[in-house]
Amino acid sequence: MLHEFFDREWELYCRLGMDPFAWRQWYARYHRLPYREQCLIGYMLTVRRQLGELDEMLGAAQDIRLPFPEQHRYPVNNGLGVAYPIRIACFPRPDVWLCYVRNDMTKGPDETEPPEWVRKLSNAILRASQGLSEVGIEILPFAFDEGLPCSHWAVTFQPKGPDPILVLEDVTGEYEACLGEVREDTIIPLEYISIYYK
Repeated sequence: MLHEFFDREWELYCRLGMDPFAWRQWYARYHRLPYREQCLIGYMLTVRRQLGELDEMLGAAQDIRLPFPEQHRYPVNNGLGVAYPIRIACFPRPDVWLCYVRNDMTKGPDETEPPEWVRKLSNAILRASQGLSEVGIEILPFAFDEGLPCSHWAVTFQPKGPDPILVLEDVTGEYEACLGEVREDTIIPLEYISIYYK
């Protein structure tokens, strides 16, 4: 049933073309749908990397229901960190696994254990976040900046409960990061983050 829903919604979306009136009609229809369907469409557009086009064609799309709601992020640790609420209703499966990975978390060829700073990051996420379970570290392939995939240490977790929040207490530094869904040992990007904060 979900497969049919996604097929139908994607087909409707692909028909919009460059017609501003069609986009406004689609947007109005979107807001008449039940909450869960709005969330699933937000997930679909996120996975298919359509949020930029959506924003460009509509002028603003802040109220599309996304897996990591843009407007609800807030600073923590006196502004050195950030909290990411997770909208559970966006995910098709209730047992979703998510991850946080950075481009400086590349696994070295001789590494058998994650570096100490990655372990500290995982422990800090476990301690500071809300509604996350099974927080751990896995080796997953991922490519930043459209490069070739390589092995990364990724902090993985399962969101649980009605209002899970991923908290990163320290985001200082210069790096690229990704919040993604882990499926069949691969990362499906949901959000890219560029950090330049010292």
